[in-house]
Amino acid sequence: MSFRCDGNPVVVKKTGATTRLERIIFNDREIDEGWLQNLMHENPGILPVNDFDPGFGPLIPIGREIGTDVGPIDNLFVSPTGLLTIVEAKLWRNPQARREVVGQVIDYAKEVSRWGYEELDASTRKASGKSLWELVSGASAPILDEPQFIDTVARNLKAGRFLLLIVGDGIREEMERMAEYLQGTPQLRFALALVELQVYRFAEEGDLLVTPVIVSRTKEISRAIVRVTGDATAKVDVSLDLTDVNSSVASAPRRVMTHQTFFQELEAKGVSAQGIRVAQRFHDDFDHDDRFQIDWNVASFTIKMLDPVNPRTRYTILVVNRTGTTYIGWLGLQFENSGIAYDYEFSKATGKLLGCNPKSDDQDTWDATVTLEELAGVYDAFKACIEELAANVSRQRTATEE
Repeated sequence: MSFRCDGNPVVVKKTGATTRLERIIFNDREIDEGWLQNLMHENPGILPVNDFDPGFGPLIPIGREIGTDVGPIDNLFVSPTGLLTIVEAKLWRNPQARREVVGQVIDYAKEVSRWGYEELDASTRKASGKSLWELVSGASAPILDEPQFIDTVARNLKAGRFLLLIVGDGIREEMERMAEYLQGTPQLRFALALVELQVYRFAEEGDLLVTPVIVSRTKEISRAIVRVTGDATAKVDVSLDLTDVNSSVASAPRRVMTHQTFFQELEAKGVSAQGIRVAQRFHDDFDHDDRFQIDWNVASFTIKMLDPVNPRTRYTILVVNRTGTTYIGWLGLQFENSGIAYDYEFSKATGKLLGCNPKSDDQDTWDATVTLEELAGVYDAFKACIEELAANVSRQRTATEE
């Protein structure tokens, strides 16, 4: 059995003298959920969003107790890039809260994903007296112009691309409960994390020291099966994939690429500006198309097509590596498992565009390495091949269901 045990910090002064800090339990009258909400609203930098995905920061507070049909969101934040962070503040002395809080915050995410930009903007005006754009443009130098910001927020709402934070004292979450709720919402593309705020009082001065501790996190929800490794008191890795959920082999936690780190890696690997633009076009075009999904991996991102009948099934179309190379593969087996007729027309058509052919022993992939630079001159035609493939699959799957 493993467990967490946090020691009490001390302040070491220049003279060498030490001051002991007293840990405050969150059942004091001065420390309650309202106090916690206000602390985060006034000091959003205390939440370690950069450790999850820098794209969600810096946090700009929208408001507290934001009303939804399933209850009020404790704290709601937005980033200059149009990403939302939903925070549930919870004190853990209530056993019922420990059992239900994960479901509660995911219910908020599901509800907000039904909003359009107008509903979010109306909630922002009610909470802050400003429009969402006024709030963001007034808090930092704009990264996007107003039309781009509105479009980006609307897309993120529709996709359910949120960061969900459960923040409280002494968090010990029941991971089976978390897995149950995560399995119930594969269509949403959120990341969820538990953050513990430890509060200490300086014994002499009475001032408070607040330190955030990341207890656990999930990677972005983007597939159909949840695998949880670790126990209820240790750090855990929650991932989703298409492998056997009953497998007893626990994979080691992996650091997953983010949009920002991926394009930094491309530049660091010496990929040309032309190649980087192609990767950006792939990401932007297919991330914003409801028929497709972008998955981030350790060293690449993958374009996947959602099955038009069962969106939980995804077909890998193209992998873009951080080294600036790309490859295709596995479509034959993937389609065979779904009963889709396929004669390797995608690998043949795209290979012809690039001056290569399907491998003689594996027609799913090309017989040559393809770089992003090589795709630059045929990007539109290559994209058309992907869209034609999606249309063919849609016709077959729809006819089968009928």
